[in-house]
Amino acid sequence: MIAKLIQQLPAWQGLEPQQIVDLLNAETIEVKDEQMYTWAGIALTIGPEAAESFRVYLETNNMGWVVHQLGGSGIQLSNPLVQEMLLGFSQAGLLWASTLMLTGRRMVSLMTKEGLEVATVQNVEAGLLTIRKQQLEDAAVNRLQTYREALSSWDGSGEEPVL
Repeated sequence: MIAKLIQQLPAWQGLEPQQIVDLLNAETIEVKDEQMYTWAGIALTIGPEAAESFRVYLETNNMGWVVHQLGGSGIQLSNPLVQEMLLGFSQAGLLWASTLMLTGRRMVSLMTKEGLEVATVQNVEAGLLTIRKQQLEDAAVNRLQTYREALSSWDGSGEEPVL
């Protein structure tokens, strides 16, 4: 699997194994959680006490509409307006706001996105070896196919096809 991920990197052939490791582990892919969160989802994410703190904070800041929305069809934590609201709460020192922000939108690495452990030089080198073996095997298959085609069309005159 890591071999396929390596081949997705731009200009991977010219990179050193450590450079490939760095690219595979870099958190460059945005993940958005598009689900609609209700109070139950909020409580499962940040805990019941923090969810109550969130409710009280919303109501005391004239955001009762969010309280009602969370009690109804829910809100998308990845929505830009919700993210902006949560950022303000986070900047006010409310720890649960950061958790909710990261639940809605976060950056992950290619490895994490594919459900793999962190890339290391060792598994990148193994992946590069897998790629090289496949390249050599493909070249051998192509050469054999070319030989078979030449052999099929050879009528016995001239030189015999060479593998």
